[in-house]
Amino acid sequence: HCVLCILSSATESLIFIESSGVQDIVGVLWADETELVHCNTNLNKAEPKPNWLKEFMKSNQEHNDLYTQECLHSQHFFKDTLNVLRRSCVHTLQRMYGCEWDNETEEVRSFDRYGYDGEDLMEFNQETQTWLISTPCASIVKHKLDNQQIRITDINHYLTNVCSKWLKQHLGIKEYICKTQSCVLLRYNALFWSL
Repeated sequence: HCVLCILSSATESLIFIESSGVQDIVGVLWADETELVHCNTNLNKAEPKPNWLKEFMKSNQEHNDLYTQECLHSQHFFKDTLNVLRRSCVHTLQRMYGCEWDNETEEVRSFDRYGYDGEDLMEFNQETQTWLISTPCASIVKHKLDNQQIRITDINHYLTNVCSKWLKQHLGIKEYICKTQSCVLLRYNALFWSL
């Protein structure tokens, strides 16, 4: 399990965290301490949890489809990558990607990084469009990822365009629904997706 600190109230975050376990890959999108979306290898789809998000997903199926697509892609990627990294015993591969938005300065900072057994493995550099490794054991995976130009384009598009749009959309949906219905308005400090 990953433990992340809550960010300051002036900063909003959309962060997806993916992690493999012994047999299953489980994904959860969190806001504060509320589970928003759940996905695992048995479901093979993203399942919204709170009623306000279920209502939103009913009228915005393409949004739910994007979460499901990412969940399924991550399952395959994690299994393939773990086979490259695994040498013995049980290991954990983690991915954290997303963006932070400072609602005072309007500045957006995006990131995509991997860890292996709790240690930094590599991070995507948007300027060079390549992966920077933190340990020599990541060189094989880096070479494989650096040669996947379509995936690099997708990652860069997500980090540059999609993440901040989704973050602001989640914040707006929750605020709107809580104004029109009886629900508790959470302060969005961070969103997490664990796989």
